[in-house]
Amino acid sequence: MTWDTIAALPVRVAKTAPTDEPLTLDDGKLRAGLDWAVGDPRDALMQSFISAARAYVEQRTARAIPAQAHQLFYDGTGIGVGTLLAVPGTSQPLVSVEAVTSTDAAGADHALDPAAYLVQRGRGLIQLVGPLPTDVRALEGWRVDLTCGSDPLDPELLQVIGLLTAHYATLGRDLASITPALEIPQGFEDAIAPFVPQVIP
Repeated sequence: MTWDTIAALPVRVAKTAPTDEPLTLDDGKLRAGLDWAVGDPRDALMQSFISAARAYVEQRTARAIPAQAHQLFYDGTGIGVGTLLAVPGTSQPLVSVEAVTSTDAAGADHALDPAAYLVQRGRGLIQLVGPLPTDVRALEGWRVDLTCGSDPLDPELLQVIGLLTAHYATLGRDLASITPALEIPQGFEDAIAPFVPQVIP
């Protein structure tokens, strides 16, 4: 069996938000040039800016930031011994596969023996080598539980998230002083460019 051919299989991704954001509350305040006492109501607002910045950078770079748990759901049709399950970019880099599970027509789950699949973390591929169950429902018949994400985070990528966090936190102030107001902070596109996947025509 080879890793050369990857089937284009539809996949649905269910994400669990990371327990720790790449920036702490104090980091966010420092980057935005803001300060207030611990417990201020603005703490929650700053945390939301950090989360929003991280989510936007994840979207632009097609990668998970930082380490987090995902579930991938693949339809059962067309999957058999030798099938390669490609982990989507939003669930990479792939850190580990915790389980590969099939769901039968009655809705019961059956975890595969780890010997029944191979994982190539660098390419984000999971190859089913068998034996495999024969009773697998057609709709979302396979589930892959995995851990993905960049940990530790590239310092340059952390800077990108910091730029956007500071922008979100100070946008109201900037709207009053800059005409026209910038939707994206200066330097952001240059900073994120090395991490954005290139589209090959």
